[in-house]
Amino acid sequence: MKAVACLFAALTMASPMAGELMSQSGANSIRLTDQACTSEPVLNQLQPTAQSQFRAAFVVFEGNRFMACWRPTPGGAHLLYEDGDQGLVPLSGFRMLLSV
Repeated sequence: MKAVACLFAALTMASPMAGELMSQSGANSIRLTDQACTSEPVLNQLQPTAQSQFRAAFVVFEGNRFMACWRPTPGGAHLLYEDGDQGLVPLSGFRMLLSV
């Protein structure tokens, strides 16, 4: 748990170019960024005071691409999708992606 907390802290405190978290299972994937959520359909579902807590996420599920927003939870990520669907994903399944 300590390693996951350190990994998440590094992501949230780093610059946008430093990296992202990615989880992949076959052709399905979730990419969590440290950039602010800008998806209006998701933001419209949230109280204005909660909007700044959410970051942008990109999901590919069964060949379809979705925009989502996420925020950290103890040990995981709470994802909220544009259609109102949501879910919890454990951070233990994610790996850091580094970009140049």
